[in-house]
Amino acid sequence: MNVSLLQFVKNIFVSLTLFVVSAVSVLFLFCAAWQVSKLEALGFSKSDCENALTVCHGQLDKAATWLTKNVKPIMATGSHSRLYISGFEVL
Repeated sequence: MNVSLLQFVKNIFVSLTLFVVSAVSVLFLFCAAWQVSKLEALGFSKSDCENALTVCHGQLDKAATWLTKNVKPIMATGSHSRLYISGFEVL
């Protein structure tokens, strides 16, 4: 193989690697945002939810348990701020 062909193959490999890393990063951010929104729906602040996920290494169930044991939910205020529970899961 000549040098230009090797350089071309190397450039393709680097480009594909960067693409895969970018795609995984976007997927991770989307997943993290989804997890935070699920925990926020339980009545906790965004910063508390992010902290719980950090402490529990991204494990949603453990983060929810950690929040209930370590943080008080934020209290809703105003006339349109009722918390409605539509169901629960028994483990």
